[in-house]
Amino acid sequence: MEPKALSLRKCQVVFFRVKEILHCHSMFQIALSSRVAEWDASEKIGDLFVASFSKSMVLDVYSDYVNNFTNAMSIIKKACLTKPAFLEFLKRRQVCSPDRVTLYGLMVKPIQRFPQFILLLQDMLKNTPRGHPDRLSLQLALTELETLAEKLNEQKRLADQVAEIQQLTKSVSDRSSLNKLLTSGQRQLLLCETLTETVYGDRGQLIKSKERRVFLLNDMLVCANINFKPANHRGQLEISSLVPLGPKYVVKWNTALPQVQVVEVGQEGRLLRQGQRAHPARRRQEVLCLGPGSE
Repeated sequence: MEPKALSLRKCQVVFFRVKEILHCHSMFQIALSSRVAEWDASEKIGDLFVASFSKSMVLDVYSDYVNNFTNAMSIIKKACLTKPAFLEFLKRRQVCSPDRVTLYGLMVKPIQRFPQFILLLQDMLKNTPRGHPDRLSLQLALTELETLAEKLNEQKRLADQVAEIQQLTKSVSDRSSLNKLLTSGQRQLLLCETLTETVYGDRGQLIKSKERRVFLLNDMLVCANINFKPANHRGQLEISSLVPLGPKYVVKWNTALPQVQVVEVGQEGRLLRQGQRAHPARRRQEVLCLGPGSE
């Protein structure tokens, strides 16, 4: 395209390690084609999976790709918002695609590849009798790929946590103390879950109940409102059909972990703010009591 929708530098970031991933699978395809061309009674194929995907280089390449995925999506989203020509280009390419796949759909395929290989190997093992020359190789290949997938899943989990923190930081004013805490580099996200915040009055009456996103960091707890509906400006609704925009957060409160106490008073998890109490009929609920100092 002229002028180019994305600079060379941004293209290199978006498609970081894609060439190396393609090379891995191209070599695998060549090996498969060669084996099939010489197919005989031994019918051995498991060793090709082991030889192709047990190398440390494969893990390194895929780890880099997974860790960069959020950054790549961020560049694509920004380009869609600021460059109408790029958005139109993506829409045209999707329409021309035989399976109407989006750019996001294409970029997530490498992440989905090994789980698909694992299902394939499981099916092959079900149809490979004991004593077959390929049985042991298939079992070894399945073990190798399951180990690789576990490591990549952990990499993706950590990358997703970083993305959640970044999304949360965007919802906080640059001058706020919480923003400084989140951007200090000393905060680690341990867990984030969607919970129900239930607020009771002094007499035990239910005041409000709403879903919140709760972020458990290494030294603080943050509660935010979730907004999944993109505003319809600059074609954001159009963009969301091509690239997931993700939720937007509005921070409701945050508190240091020493101010949080877990109390068993019922079967369901609830958030109880300071100065409020659980309804008498609610027994054995697990609540978070926020002490003085919470914002």
